[in-house]
Amino acid sequence: MKPNSVNSPLFFIIGRPRSGTTLLSVLFDAHPNVIIPGECNFMLALSLKYQHIKTIDAKIIRQFIMDLKSTKFFKNIAIDLNILEQNLMTLAPQTNFHEIIGMVHLSFTSVYPKGEILLRGDKNPSYSSELFHKIIHTYTDAKYIHMIRDVHDHIGSVLSSRFLLPSATYMAIAWKKSIERLAKYKKKKPEQFYTLRYEDFVENPEKHTQDLCSFLNLPYHPEILKFYLKKDEYQSHQPYKNFENHHKALFNPINKSRIGNWHALLKGNDLAAVELIAGKTAAQFGYEYKQHKLNAGIIYLLIKWYLYYFLVIILRAFVFSLPLRKRYKIIGKLKENRIIIKLFRKISRRNALKK
Repeated sequence: MKPNSVNSPLFFIIGRPRSGTTLLSVLFDAHPNVIIPGECNFMLALSLKYQHIKTIDAKIIRQFIMDLKSTKFFKNIAIDLNILEQNLMTLAPQTNFHEIIGMVHLSFTSVYPKGEILLRGDKNPSYSSELFHKIIHTYTDAKYIHMIRDVHDHIGSVLSSRFLLPSATYMAIAWKKSIERLAKYKKKKPEQFYTLRYEDFVENPEKHTQDLCSFLNLPYHPEILKFYLKKDEYQSHQPYKNFENHHKALFNPINKSRIGNWHALLKGNDLAAVELIAGKTAAQFGYEYKQHKLNAGIIYLLIKWYLYYFLVIILRAFVFSLPLRKRYKIIGKLKENRIIIKLFRKISRRNALKK
């Protein structure tokens, strides 16, 4: 490890869940000059407490490691805490949050061979949420790869993967809001963003991987497209990931088989609500949608899930403003917003019974 590698450039893979972001992160994990830990929202989670830090000592390092360990999905990042502590102790007493985070990245152990680390990466769907402004204002020089997938297939994939998300209507709202939110930053800093459709990537992965490497100022290594050859090593390296439900098809050669699989999962008023919400935004990226007329059922879905969406936004902003320990205590009680989801599902069932 080079002494200044904690300050190596940083890039983020952003986009809604099930949009190819995990595929891209594993692809770059296979690059010999890139470090990209598993998905764990530790950068946002720890920024409120540590972003203004200027000095460290052994006590602060131990507290930082305890806080890191408490973050959601910490086990996904495959970091040996003893190695991390040793590495953090090599930092100068006068340091900053960026260098501390850099050392966390460099303490990650990959199953793929590494040479000189030219770039650090990070991937998390929450980076494309309303919290994105915290990332871009903290890492002003970073680059961003924004993966976009047809809203139909995005929702169909989420539904088939057993994620705890409440409805197709809600996911369409979140998909549209995410794209609109990121568009504002792309206008301000277009040179820092690379927007890529999932469908285009799987159609010609070699071309787009070359383009991505060029965007990130990385040498292109064609062997990274064979990342799937280390499937067994990768899964044993990160045993806490739910590959069976969430990433079953990840370790196959990149292919187009998952395009257009949404038809059996998205029908009727659900499909109409999705296309009314996100259709025009989707069309901007070349995706097709149909025109629909409003009816009472669709109006009900729109009102209910827009209300839910804004409640989640308010709740998330409140929880994120709390000190770290209180934040995770409340998150544990809410169990990923299950309380709100159960409430809305009860309302849905009662209305269905009345009908």
